[in-house]
Amino acid sequence: MSGVIWPVGEDFPQYPLRVGYREAPPSVVERIQMDTGPDKVAVVATAGWRQFNCSYYFDTQGQQNTFQDFWINDIRCGQDSFTWTHPRTGLSTQAEFDGYPKTVNDTTRFYVTYPMGFPAGNISDTWITTVSIRHLETVAPTGVPATWPLAGLFPQYPRHGTSMSYPGDVITSDVRQRQRSIARPVVNAFSLVLTDVQLSAFDTFFVTECGTGAETFALDIPSQQFEWGYRSSGVHSAKCRFVGTPVYEEVSTHYRVSGNIEWLQG
Repeated sequence: MSGVIWPVGEDFPQYPLRVGYREAPPSVVERIQMDTGPDKVAVVATAGWRQFNCSYYFDTQGQQNTFQDFWINDIRCGQDSFTWTHPRTGLSTQAEFDGYPKTVNDTTRFYVTYPMGFPAGNISDTWITTVSIRHLETVAPTGVPATWPLAGLFPQYPRHGTSMSYPGDVITSDVRQRQRSIARPVVNAFSLVLTDVQLSAFDTFFVTECGTGAETFALDIPSQQFEWGYRSSGVHSAKCRFVGTPVYEEVSTHYRVSGNIEWLQG
């Protein structure tokens, strides 16, 4: 483990800007498409990379110089890892850069939002540095059959075409049939708007309970959701599985979670 830490000099930013923040949880599964029926899913690793794409705001030339010194001398242009604060949880983690930072001079005052975890303040003309950072995370599925979190934390039923979005509501739901054969499962794109607490619970649900997509989970669907493949009356319990890795994006004071779910049976 490297002994290098993210710079902690006077007023050096410890959190990135809210605008443009993007996070993707790890994945340890491989999908193999079958001629008919659902894809074959296999666990191929015990750890995966959690990816972050974000921008840091340096409001003095001194801060920019500190970052350049950190990049070139401390971590040898990205060769070494370093101790870094997770922007969403505030926990320390061992991270590394994934590619080169990109820096632009902020002469337009375009970035009018404030760093995550920082109080509001005046933004002056200076530098914006965009980075891609990742850290290796162990994935240890519980092995217990998972169930979509209950009402009160997430919506009990995903709702299609809602014009308003609230914390925990599905704000988009667009079915994309990958193959018209009835033997192929329907893949549904979803988008949730969640609070910090809800996102932490969702992240645990995806990574630990669902094994980043290796395990199926149960989700109750109202019959009126015709686009989701149900036309009879009542409520149906569907067997589902994540397709790919969901993405977390910061939107104002909440997070948008976007991803795909396949419906294996109803």
